[in-house]
Amino acid sequence: AGLPEEMSWKLDLMGDGPVRELWQRYATAKGLASKIHWHGRVPHAKAQGLMAAGHALVHSSVKEGTPHVVLEAMAVGMPVICHDACGMGVAVDENSGLKVPMRDPKTSVAGFRDAILRLWSEPDLLAKLSKGACHRAQHLSWETKVRQVADAYR
Repeated sequence: AGLPEEMSWKLDLMGDGPVRELWQRYATAKGLASKIHWHGRVPHAKAQGLMAAGHALVHSSVKEGTPHVVLEAMAVGMPVICHDACGMGVAVDENSGLKVPMRDPKTSVAGFRDAILRLWSEPDLLAKLSKGACHRAQHLSWETKVRQVADAYR
């Protein structure tokens, strides 16, 4: 709701949970319902397609290790906006996304808004982070990890 009115945006929200209806009512009350597509649970292939068509993954979770969705998004060249915490704070670096400090809800909301605005206002940054996301995903891939372990044993 804090984004500029002239900014054109769309949110594809995947997943489901017990508070979905609460969030839908909140979005309607804030006048955002027309900009949000609530997909619910989707098959993996559809999720991959939605990510490949997007510009950035906004991952606002606060209690996850290193979620697969972060690595999958980076693998399709999607920069990640996430909290600088848990495994996400390690997986996402300055070349693959933007990290938000996890202090309190107000700081998080402002941090996510500012990160989205930064990507919108700096198209070169979006392109740079997209390229960096692909590179980072390759660095964190299982193939790379297996090669590193094998090299260590050799």
